[in-house]
Amino acid sequence: MPSPILRFYRHQGPDHAGRMLAEIWHWPHAQLEAQHDFIQWLFPLDEPSGANAQAPLLTEEDIAHWHHDPMLRMYLRRSFEKLLDFYGFTIVNTSNHARIIASSNASARQALWITPNNHNHLRLTRIMKSLRLLGEAELADALRTALEQIAAQHDGTIGEETVRYWREA
Repeated sequence: MPSPILRFYRHQGPDHAGRMLAEIWHWPHAQLEAQHDFIQWLFPLDEPSGANAQAPLLTEEDIAHWHHDPMLRMYLRRSFEKLLDFYGFTIVNTSNHARIIASSNASARQALWITPNNHNHLRLTRIMKSLRLLGEAELADALRTALEQIAAQHDGTIGEETVRYWREA
């Protein structure tokens, strides 16, 4: 039987709160900000979450499925694009790599999280770690580059410790 995270990502089962993946994809920005127990399902890790004890842990088998299943990677990318929009970014694909740039709503969206010690900094770290684990290192690298640029533009607002976590993710 597939793990809970695989069932969730394959639209075959809900998360711990009874929500389906497609439902979360349709949440408005305010709900993405207010809810704190979904990010672990959209971007699972192989280590426990301090914020959500109900979060599933990725197994080696889960990770192998992601590396070999284009549908899982497509759904992961859709989750990624949803959160990029939430953070005021968009992804641009060129022939040889992906770039993440500010979106048309960047000012309003980024004002939400470009503040000292914001909980969204931890979410962004999780997203990069999850992408890397699940075979999307290029997307993780593109996000890290965009975040480093944001941190440099807002000197001192985002702490060095946060930037270090992003670089290590």
